[in-house]
Amino acid sequence: MKHISPALGERHNCCPSHRFRMSRLLWGIVLLLCLVCLNPLHAQPDSLWSEIYGTNGARYDDCEGAILLSSGEYLMVGSTWEAPARPYYDILIAKADSAGNEIWTRTYGERFRNNQRNDESGYSVAERHIGGYLVAGLMENEEGDDFQGMVLALSENGDSLWMRGYTGTDLDGIFSLPDGGFVAAGRDRPFFWLFKCDSVGEVEWEHVYDNIGIRASLNAQRTSDGGYILVGISGSSMVALKTDSTGEYEWSQVYRPDTLSTTSCSGVAQTTDGGFILTGYGRGRLEHGYSVRTDEDGEVLWDATYGYRGATWFWSTAQTADGGFVFGGDSYIEDGRELYMVRTDENGEQLWELHYGRNRDRCTQVLLTQDGGYALAGNTGTYQYNRREELLTSPNFWLVKTGPDPVNQEAVSIMNPAFPSRFALHSPYPNPFNSSTSITYDIPVAASVSLLLYDLSGRQVVTMVNCNQQAGVHRIIVNAGDLPSGLYFVRLKAAGQQFTRKIMLIR
Repeated sequence: MKHISPALGERHNCCPSHRFRMSRLLWGIVLLLCLVCLNPLHAQPDSLWSEIYGTNGARYDDCEGAILLSSGEYLMVGSTWEAPARPYYDILIAKADSAGNEIWTRTYGERFRNNQRNDESGYSVAERHIGGYLVAGLMENEEGDDFQGMVLALSENGDSLWMRGYTGTDLDGIFSLPDGGFVAAGRDRPFFWLFKCDSVGEVEWEHVYDNIGIRASLNAQRTSDGGYILVGISGSSMVALKTDSTGEYEWSQVYRPDTLSTTSCSGVAQTTDGGFILTGYGRGRLEHGYSVRTDEDGEVLWDATYGYRGATWFWSTAQTADGGFVFGGDSYIEDGRELYMVRTDENGEQLWELHYGRNRDRCTQVLLTQDGGYALAGNTGTYQYNRREELLTSPNFWLVKTGPDPVNQEAVSIMNPAFPSRFALHSPYPNPFNSSTSITYDIPVAASVSLLLYDLSGRQVVTMVNCNQQAGVHRIIVNAGDLPSGLYFVRLKAAGQQFTRKIMLIR
């Protein structure tokens, strides 16, 4: 019998523990009551839709990353591999519109080299300033006996433009530059690795940071000062390394409290105060999601663990509109693993949590959407039929869209986990509106920004923004005040570019 993905609230098992035996029922009820009392009384956001993407046949699809494009569409990247024999990996990319409808899904890779199968995997993706996309990951070297960093350039339609290998081990971050070039981050065994290339992939500068040993490089982000932060594992500890815009070393920090024997960082984002939020995994008596907030120099402000079942790992994080945080990952349950997401305030205190799925399900990327909600990209082994009623071999790419966050929908500046690649003014939400509407716009580099409201006659009626702003995704609330009903125009001006959107006020 085929299974269609339900809404987030339609759980197949009772929460918090699945399939209780009758002898454990009483203890389960007691545990549930305790958890309800301990957790703050905030509801999770409502779900709007979910969809799966992937390949058919004896293949397994793993989503490693995703971005929200300037068009409002989604791009997910990862790998597809054959089983049960030795897995042969190809890059898999899926593009979907803002409602989750598949635009295209494609695989990439040199399938044969010297009569040998060749492996490639994608870990990170970026939207190019000059159009199209860049994918970073790994590929087999020419001899087929080891792996090296890989960058794949694509057109907007997903056509392959070029693929190049680089000397390091693998790449887990890539960042587009205004001139068409890029910076890529990863690991050159056993150290962090960062390099800059021109628009066709020729290396212009390169750094290997040999002051700290790296067991695994798991994530990287660009920072508002034009630099970069790289995170991963050093020994048995979470580690972060910060550089300037040319890759020159600034600082590194190791994070592992005495209460935990092992920590690892797999997600990082910059906060609005210039500091950072790091998240991943921590092992003590149990295995928990572990997060650290730091100042701009990497010094700890607070740290916390999350997840009451144990065996929890966070892969992605972002700062929310009210200064709090979200952490997305997975948590092991009785018959597999489920998508697990936690929302906190600015001090790391948990406000709500989200559970979804039951079988090899996880969130690898949390994206903030312009309606104040979230898009959660990852994998699912639970759901196998897409909207077109096609059966896809699981696990599949998975995209889940929620409604607005129930905690706080007031708008302030947001630092997205992936900086935008171009200037953009998104459609206001809601539109039409009767009292207030949310306006989101993208700033890829620090710039002087003005956001103005005009009436139908062309008269400027409200100045919403007129200042210098850092790179990031920004959102403000427009309050109608005493404005009469009618059609208005929102105009964004930045770095010599101009964008306009229509909004309708209905009293």
